[in-house]
This record gives sequence, structure tokens and C-alpha cells, in this order.
Amino acid sequence: MFQKRKKGWIFVFGLLLIINLATLVFFWMGHLREQQMLLGPHLKERIAEELSFDENQRKQLDIFVKDHQDKSAQIRMKIERAKNVFYQLNKAETFKKAHLDQLTSIYGELDSLNFQHFKSIRSICKEDQLLKFDKLMQQILSSGSFGFAAKHPRPH
Repeated sequence: MFQKRKKGWIFVFGLLLIINLATLVFFWMGHLREQQMLLGPHLKERIAEELSFDENQRKQLDIFVKDHQDKSAQIRMKIERAKNVFYQLNKAETFKKAHLDQLTSIYGELDSLNFQHFKSIRSICKEDQLLKFDKLMQQILSSGSFGFAAKHPRPH
């Protein structure tokens, strides 16, 4: 009798554990899909669609995005090199603020580039698209991972 009860509790516990894990995966996948739509490779299409860009605006957007990707890839490589130098300091057990300042400065370059990029996109918006653009930018900026979506440079 005691063995049956023990097996029953193990079964119930296992079932609840599986249900909890399935729920977590479900919510995590939904959040991941939302993040990809906000930031990933679909962002250009999302901007063009939500703002109802015409053909000329889409062409300009393509140019802006290509330029931004090229420049941000260069900056990301600089960040990678600066990080390697900075974290190599762990081995020497010395800290030089200059290395941290350099890394911080390069991150600032990336933020400045992103700012200019979105400013360029905003400049091609028509008057009736500006409010939608501003709302979309707020969604992107509040997504939590803006600026960290593409860890490595994209291949050309």
C-alpha cells in the first residue's frame, strides 16, 4: 500500500514538473519570437511594412541598412578586440582604466551610429509616418536587448 502511494506521488510530481517545463518553454519561445521580430533580420521589413513605405523609401532604407550593417560590423570587431585586451588584464592582475575607457568609448561609437541610423530612417518618413515611426522606435528601444541583437558581424 505504501509503495503504491509513493509511486503515485512520484508520478504526480513528474507530471507537474513536465507541465511546468512545457509552460516555461512555451513562454520562452513566444518571447524569443517577439524579440526576433523586433530586432532581428526582420526589422527592416517591419519598419517598411508598418510605416507603409513606398518603393523610393524602401530603396533608401536598403541603402541605410547596408551602410549601418557595414559600419556596425567594423565597430563590433573593434569591441571584440578591445574586450580581448581588457579581459587579458585578468591574467596580469592589473587594472588600467585606460583600457576600460577605450572599451566604453567604442560602445559609445556603436550607440552614436545607431542613433544616426534611426535619424536617417526618420528623415525619409513622410509627415503621416512620423508618429508611427516614433512609436516603433520606443518598442525597439524598450525591448531590452537593443544593440545586442547581432553579436557577430554578418557575412556579406
